[in-house]
Amino acid sequence: MPVSVQPTGNCPHWIFRKTDGGWAEEIGLGSAQSVTIEKDTTEPEIVAQQHGSAFDSDLRVYQFDGARYRLTKCMDQSYRDPNDFDRVLDKPIITDIYCQP
Repeated sequence: MPVSVQPTGNCPHWIFRKTDGGWAEEIGLGSAQSVTIEKDTTEPEIVAQQHGSAFDSDLRVYQFDGARYRLTKCMDQSYRDPNDFDRVLDKPIITDIYCQP
């Protein structure tokens, strides 16, 4: 089952791992409205969602490459009907976009 953390706005997020000496930053996720950790794979997949409006947001997927988490996929998510801008969809339209490293 996914774990979700939802602050009130697009805020900086980091994930830390416990080490013998304390805590170390695993990854800086940048600005996000929510962060979801999907545990269906061998290494958890991290999805950061940044809202652009009440209906539109960007999704960034991070996957573990054996050494560290890397940004692997970026998507736009929209609940607006492209044929009727005033209509809100029940399920979003998700479109792959270019990831900026």
